Amino acid sequence: MMLFINGLLLLSFALLSYMHLETRFLFKNTITIRKTVENSFHFRIAHLSDFHIGRIFVSKKKLGRAILKNSPDCIVLTGDYIEKKSHIPKFVNFILSINPKKLPIFLVWGNHDHKVFKDPEVLKDFRQILLSHEIQVLENENRIMEKASKKLLIVGIDERLRGKPDIDKAFEGTGNEDFRIVLSHNPDRIFFLEDKIFDILLSGHFHGGQIYLPFHFEFKILRKEKLAKMGIIAGLHQVLGHKIYINRGIGNVLLPFRFLSPPEIVFFDIG
Repeated sequence: MMLFINGLLLLSFALLSYMHLETRFLFKNTITIRKTVENSFHFRIAHLSDFHIGRIFVSKKKLGRAILKNSPDCIVLTGDYIEKKSHIPKFVNFILSINPKKLPIFLVWGNHDHKVFKDPEVLKDFRQILLSHEIQVLENENRIMEKASKKLLIVGIDERLRGKPDIDKAFEGTGNEDFRIVLSHNPDRIFFLEDKIFDILLSGHFHGGQIYLPFHFEFKILRKEKLAKMGIIAGLHQVLGHKIYINRGIGNVLLPFRFLSPPEIVFFDIG
């Protein structure tokens, strides 16, 4: 009996050690979104999500090297950066460290960010700090990037449950762009965009499960989101005729562990 207990303890320690080690991995993925018949791509976008900066173990150098090597035109972030006000300097430092070439950065808020923003002064301060570093905060807004006579529209919609999303306002003034991407933290946003024209929705929120359980039990039992109930929790999917990518994120929520769901950075070639 004692031998069995010792073996079980050893196995548990080994599993927990691996699960903590996985939080330091960085999975790099490149996805092609083809709209034209031309051979060359027009825009390369780096997508990161769910930093949870208080529980992030991915090396800044590793991320920075991945961004430098892949040479994106911009970086987009889809929410959950901080969990308390004191995390703001650490997050800003992290972002500046992984972006030595000072690429344009566009971001939307996540539900954890909005928890901190119960004090409106925190939101005001955080937003102002980001803007001072030329990081674009898209709260139901859009921006256009131009390259080789092509236009990329980046639409940012506020977080679905805790924020104040306004889809029509986010798409205001749009019209003749060549490519359109939508940023919104919660992937269930896809169910509210049926009448909008865009090429892909980029989101996060689910962490790919973070600690993967067979048959997605953690989603079907613990979560209320429609996509989670459908078993759609990470990666590229087609929903209601639209492409959606759900990023696993690079940080960790609640526990400093991951299992079969390593942190990721995704590069999208849109052209």
